[in-house]
Amino acid sequence: MGLIALGGDLGADQVRRVQFAPGQEQGTFRRGANMGMMSIEHPDILNFITVKAVPGVLDNFNRSVKVTDAFMEAIKGRPQQAHVVTNPRDGRKYCIPRKVNITNYGIGDLVPAGRQAKGYYTVGQVWDLLVRSAHATGEPGICFIDRAPPALGRIEATNPCGEQPLLAYESCTLGSIDLAKFVMPGGADMDWDALRGMIVTAARFLDDVLDVNHYPTATIKERSLGNRKLGLGLMGFADALIMLGIRYDSDQAADLAGRIAKLLSQTARQASQDLAKTRPTVSERKRRRETSSHPRPSAGFD
Repeated sequence: MGLIALGGDLGADQVRRVQFAPGQEQGTFRRGANMGMMSIEHPDILNFITVKAVPGVLDNFNRSVKVTDAFMEAIKGRPQQAHVVTNPRDGRKYCIPRKVNITNYGIGDLVPAGRQAKGYYTVGQVWDLLVRSAHATGEPGICFIDRAPPALGRIEATNPCGEQPLLAYESCTLGSIDLAKFVMPGGADMDWDALRGMIVTAARFLDDVLDVNHYPTATIKERSLGNRKLGLGLMGFADALIMLGIRYDSDQAADLAGRIAKLLSQTARQASQDLAKTRPTVSERKRRRETSSHPRPSAGFD
């Protein structure tokens, strides 16, 4: 799995040429999964939104645009206002002229914000471009970045499927439990005790992966081992329902799903708390809290 939050050091034009983990051998050949995210305020945002219009570009990437609350407020109240972007290198603000080639433009093609705001991409036009691209290609997705839960610092991106918000240089381990394996013989009921025990084992397994993993850089290793994020999910729910003789669209199925989700959440959280007693995370969390002053650049909508 690869992860990149596009900012000042790597723009969309460079990412066109990047291929993270293009293939790996796991009994057969498969492409690696990568996530690329860029702020709606980034100068390269139009290029990023439309990058997959060219076949073969970033095929092994999921892409999402980090949309701020300020941008959404502008969409609702001031869609004709010029969209203001911020150079992450120096903080300078610009507007994007309508005449630029959105697949190939640079910072020199932009106009400093504050001049007469005519002939530039508006907030509404950027939003329309994003929506049309998502309809045409299925991407980009949207991450409401200001709604990401605050956790030891500024959230920069998520894992490729979006379940886990991540800090810069952070990683997580993911795994799923097959519910069909826990249906009792004859479909009488779920084996709740066995499922509970597997949740505890799976949480420990995913946490152990962090220790045995080989990390590409020292920074990723330090951040991953310090915060120890993991994600435990479920699979095989439909198969389990068939084995139990329960219709998928029934109230009984919904009730069962709720009971399973509650068991997973409570048991996994308790397992994580128990693991934290033996894992060296406290000092790292304290250090991150003390250095978590990461103001998000304003969108310039005032």
